[in-house]
Amino acid sequence: SSSSSSSASARHSLPPPPHCSATTLKLAKNIGHYLEMMFVFKPLSWNVFECLVELVYLHVYVVFNFFGTDNPNYNESILPPSTQKLIERSRQTIEKLASNEKTDCISNAVGEEKIDEDMDSNVCLSTSTKNVEPPKLSDNVPLSSQSNMYALDCRVCGVEGLMFMSTVLKSVKKHIVSRIPDQEETVNKFFQQNVDRFSDLRLFVYKTTIDRILDSTLIVKLMGHAKYDRKEITTEHSHYVDEMIQHFNEINGRLQTFGKNRLPDKARELVWAELLLQTCRLFVEGFSLAKKCTNEGRALMQLDLRQFLNKIEKFTSVKPNVDLVQNYITAFYLGEGELTEWIHTNFMNYSHKQLMQLINVKFSKRAMKTKFKILIDERFCNNGSQQVQSDASVSSSQA
Repeated sequence: SSSSSSSASARHSLPPPPHCSATTLKLAKNIGHYLEMMFVFKPLSWNVFECLVELVYLHVYVVFNFFGTDNPNYNESILPPSTQKLIERSRQTIEKLASNEKTDCISNAVGEEKIDEDMDSNVCLSTSTKNVEPPKLSDNVPLSSQSNMYALDCRVCGVEGLMFMSTVLKSVKKHIVSRIPDQEETVNKFFQQNVDRFSDLRLFVYKTTIDRILDSTLIVKLMGHAKYDRKEITTEHSHYVDEMIQHFNEINGRLQTFGKNRLPDKARELVWAELLLQTCRLFVEGFSLAKKCTNEGRALMQLDLRQFLNKIEKFTSVKPNVDLVQNYITAFYLGEGELTEWIHTNFMNYSHKQLMQLINVKFSKRAMKTKFKILIDERFCNNGSQQVQSDASVSSSQA
């Protein structure tokens, strides 16, 4: 009985199975075959690794092109530069395969023109005599269907499969290095500049999908009707909060229809985390629409936010970070010197319009409004200049 008890305990400690498609599982199997070839045909280990890299890029291209490029409100420019380069490398790989060109996979992978003078890094065993057509998504996947939450379950399957591939690749990294020990640095760069960036693509797909699921236009419009120029403290929250809860009730109902098989717990947590993050930004945008606001009105903003958070607990256990909203509300109470410091510290978290509206509501004197407008303009202008210099520095180092 003790042995059966220990085996049952072992089963309970096993990690959940990967949430991915049959294509991803087949890819993982192929990685195993490639690794086996590196052991059997040691002189070809480097070329086999190049082919493995090419295979990884193809998979990245498929997942990102299918599920991360159909929201016009977002593009890859919001991703870290290193992740943007990963996407560009994946596109270059598919373009070269489509045009039947030989691909210099590893050089592209680590941004080097040549890995080793004694190696022909232009050889890729997978180059065929026929052009490879870019992959196409099945017409049965309803990416534009609002009723199906823009194929959220399919997108989750794609990006969670990408994370599974990350786990597989990292688990065999030491075996890859053992076959090409003189190229350990190159292998490490490949993992750092590519595999470690998969999580960025995952969050990007969640972000762009949630942006379409969440009716931000409706929420901001409803908040625009709220009155925050109250003369007395109230215990009643604004009407728009009830409308928001109803919207989230509908979203939760649709999420429930997917079940755990199509939307596993981890993915569900990420969906709710992104939903609440974007909602916090909508609260800031809605509060910034107030033309007039009193201290009592700011107290009502706090009440509205608390009411929303209390009601949302019945849908998810995910706790949102509301610092972005709280900081914006409390900034109204700061004195001139404190507000100046607050802008220096927090201006990157808010839009120019949101900060200017805060100033317009807080101060009645034109001189104070002008003073803070100049400060805000300078902060955004300086930040833009620093970004340009940073980009120039990166381009120079690459050249």
